[in-house]
Amino acid sequence: MTFECVNCCGKVETMIAFGWDSADETIMRITVADPWTWDEYFAQVDVFNRLLDTLPYTVDVIADYSDVQRLPLNALSFFRRAVAMMHPRMGMMAVVSHNEILHTLGMVLVRLIPQLGEHSRPARTEAEAYRIIARARAGRL
Repeated sequence: MTFECVNCCGKVETMIAFGWDSADETIMRITVADPWTWDEYFAQVDVFNRLLDTLPYTVDVIADYSDVQRLPLNALSFFRRAVAMMHPRMGMMAVVSHNEILHTLGMVLVRLIPQLGEHSRPARTEAEAYRIIARARAGRL
């Protein structure tokens, strides 16, 4: 599965795509499919961050990894870079994964990397992801 993503850079074929999940444009859905690469990931993060630069409010994220079975090579070395690229207006990111290993890795990472733990939680289902975002929003009020 590939996505045709239309963004400020034009049309690109990618394994990572994003778009608004809510009518009020406060929840972004990022969908990831195998086999994705770190280059694709960081390119899409850059586009996402440029979008957030244009908004005056916090955006929460549902990152849908439900079709992902494994991470690209050297995943742990790239996580710190990914955390460093988190935009100040990114709120809570609920990461949906049906893969038990990826879900467990997510739980470990939010404990090991404090900044990630402040902005990310693993979820097993989409419904759980919405509950995570709702709790985070209630805490921001």
